[in-house]
Amino acid sequence: MIVAAAMAFAASVASISVASVPASATGFQNIVLCNRQINPLCMAGYDGDGGLVKQFPYSTGASEDVNVTVLSNCGGGMVTSTCPFTDTDLDRAYIHSSIVSITNKANKMTYNGDWVNQNIKETSDGGTGQVWVQAGDLGGGVNHEAGLINVYASDKQGDAEYACTSGASGGDLALEASQSGLDPNQCTWQEYPGGN
Repeated sequence: MIVAAAMAFAASVASISVASVPASATGFQNIVLCNRQINPLCMAGYDGDGGLVKQFPYSTGASEDVNVTVLSNCGGGMVTSTCPFTDTDLDRAYIHSSIVSITNKANKMTYNGDWVNQNIKETSDGGTGQVWVQAGDLGGGVNHEAGLINVYASDKQGDAEYACTSGASGGDLALEASQSGLDPNQCTWQEYPGGN
């Protein structure tokens, strides 16, 4: 059930089969992550340590520029059949996807999933919630896309928890389950050029 729901949502999020898209082997520096809506909203960290990650229209600048770093988790930074999720059904659903962290370039804060409040916050110490699975490929700009699934929140909720925009500009980013019924474009991310 979880695998079927996760795969169906992942396919709609990325408009492609997750398993058929090779994950990027390298990270991305100085980019802006924006969703696929007609008027894209982008991740933006404003509030510093413990503050919530917001959503704003695309612009380059300190609040929106991020680095996406491939981690060494699971022996090479890729999802295996038994890692990084506690539920191996999720591991199998996203096998071979990159395992990454997202860091605001200007303030060096890491974007962490907060499973209790279903949002994304900035933290200075990394900590719980900083590991994301990149389901799809961000490489190559707006012609490539990926869902970003928070590992910790997914483990706690028992379902894939995606980073999604929620409402209008200036609102908080949210974590949403794969069967949430959202427009998949709210939970699909593309790479835009950063400013510095």
